[in-house]
Amino acid sequence: MISKIEWDLHRYLKGFNELFENLFEFNDFSYFQDLQGILENRGVSFKDMFIEDVLAYEMLRINLGFKNYTEIERMGRFLAYPPLFSITHDPNFFPNARDISYVLTRIPAEALFEFFQLLVKECVDCGIIVPRILIWDGQFIRSNCNNNKKKGQSKYTDPDAGYCRHNGIKKGVGYDPGILYAHCFNRWFLIYFKMFPANRNDILAFRETMEGFFALTKYK
Repeated sequence: MISKIEWDLHRYLKGFNELFENLFEFNDFSYFQDLQGILENRGVSFKDMFIEDVLAYEMLRINLGFKNYTEIERMGRFLAYPPLFSITHDPNFFPNARDISYVLTRIPAEALFEFFQLLVKECVDCGIIVPRILIWDGQFIRSNCNNNKKKGQSKYTDPDAGYCRHNGIKKGVGYDPGILYAHCFNRWFLIYFKMFPANRNDILAFRETMEGFFALTKYK
């Protein structure tokens, strides 16, 4: 599947971690093919785009550190050919900001979480994740909404978000998920999370995260 040059990079170059495309060449994303078939049978339209292809560009956006969909769309204006031509169904496919938003908002959050848990199980089965020590932490995620409520409104334009103040620092409106990491001596991996508004209480969030995790997993 990969060229001899890529193979040599993996085999002989010290410190080489991988090319971005390898995430999709060496992993099975057929889960999203099946999911798309189910959703389309229910009447959900993806406008002839593939969930896999849009997810690839969304992951590329995150990998490049772009903060929104528009930034990767702008990048495309300077390229002669789509950067992920070797892994998308159509080598000429390059989504704009509206395409990415359209597809991602039609994927049930539960389906993405299920795929994430399949990856966690695969890592446990391969011995990459050792189910032994857990670390709980939070991470503020800024919401794409105004920090001020509209006049006469009791909620922000993102009604599920909350205003975050942490150690005296005003961070704005967003979310603060409770995140569980598996600590495996010289590495650690995110294995579970539960979403909360950013004005959550740490003690309650910790309790609810652990309860949700133990309801889902067989590990002690």
